[in-house]
Amino acid sequence: WLRVVAEPEFDDLGVVQLVGAVQDVTARRAMQAEMQQQSQLLRGAMDTIGEAFVLYGPDDRLVFCNDKYRDIYQASREAIVPGASFESILRHGLRNGQYAAAAGREEAWLAERLAQHRSGTAALIQRLDNGRVLRILERTMPDGHRVGFRVDITDLVRATEAAERANQAKSEFIGTISHELRTPLQSVIGFSELGRHFAADQPKFAHMFADILSGGRRMLTLVNALLDMSKLDGSGAVLDMSREDLAALTAEVVRELGPLTSARSLHLQLPAPLPVVPVRANAFRMQQVIRNVLANAIRFAPDGSSLEIGLREGAAGGALMVVRDHGPGIPPDELDAIFEAFVQSSRTKDGSGGTGLGLTICRKIMRAHGGRIEAANADGGGAAFSLWLPPLHEAPGLAAPAGTAANPPAGMATQATAT
Repeated sequence: WLRVVAEPEFDDLGVVQLVGAVQDVTARRAMQAEMQQQSQLLRGAMDTIGEAFVLYGPDDRLVFCNDKYRDIYQASREAIVPGASFESILRHGLRNGQYAAAAGREEAWLAERLAQHRSGTAALIQRLDNGRVLRILERTMPDGHRVGFRVDITDLVRATEAAERANQAKSEFIGTISHELRTPLQSVIGFSELGRHFAADQPKFAHMFADILSGGRRMLTLVNALLDMSKLDGSGAVLDMSREDLAALTAEVVRELGPLTSARSLHLQLPAPLPVVPVRANAFRMQQVIRNVLANAIRFAPDGSSLEIGLREGAAGGALMVVRDHGPGIPPDELDAIFEAFVQSSRTKDGSGGTGLGLTICRKIMRAHGGRIEAANADGGGAAFSLWLPPLHEAPGLAAPAGTAANPPAGMATQATAT
């Protein structure tokens, strides 16, 4: 490829000669062809990917978008042309009622959306008038261009909503059935106690009534646990909170469990002197958690052993309580599974009772408090259960500083057993 530039020189008779230059531009033409090919390849790739892609210039005007982007925003399609500003495209969609969240507050919605777009790190969910739901990701490049993706998550959102509805229906069903079962179970328990009393001098019948009574009580325990589950699920686990002393709540439960520990010569060790550990909690539900954790520890602790209870402020703020026993411990691969419904540790599944719901309920209650419960194996043997509650200002139902989150200290169970 040559580039020729020339000018003629004239005299009275006309053109005398041409004066010019010849330049070899083969390399330049090859470079231009390669750049054009790369550009076409990139555009082809953007058109081929399954997600909508868009690129705006530093002046916030459309540089390029693929067909998927135009297909998603049908109500704005005629405005989506190279050179159109992001704001003009948004306004076109607003006039056509494209954005479900903007209904009745178009200008306020527009201002919010423009601020998100210009922040350079937008990540949001957007619902359109046709029922589609999009996940929007936008980033600003170092040269000022803004690149964006639109991911259609409609099917995922619908599946999630359907699962939530099914879960709600399940919780309501369990709650209804539990209520219906409690009355006849109370009758079974009452009549079996009465029958055992009148059959005291007839061992055969007394044994039968004792079996009925034992089975009825186990069923009632399971029904009550299921009812607790449905209450925590159905209400969204919103609890009435008040300022409480975690140490005082724990001491009250320890006194309540005294007969169980005395019968087996177990020693429950509380810190001395007992500290004051302020928390924001629902006293009834918090004691339910403490009672369940302590009862589990008592159940599997060797006769004559001690159970240590630690109470202190957590490393990241909030309150930390640790219950450590000297029993068989928990297999490492089951440390989290034991908090799932109807799951019990293979090392402690001895047929001595339990519904497999106690720890599940504990986790739900702790989450409703903004806290957490974890299990670990303690150094020297035994299991350690840690309860962490967030600082007072981060507890649910209280205003928390912007940007804060209730994050428990990492590895809190292992860390706390050393205290």
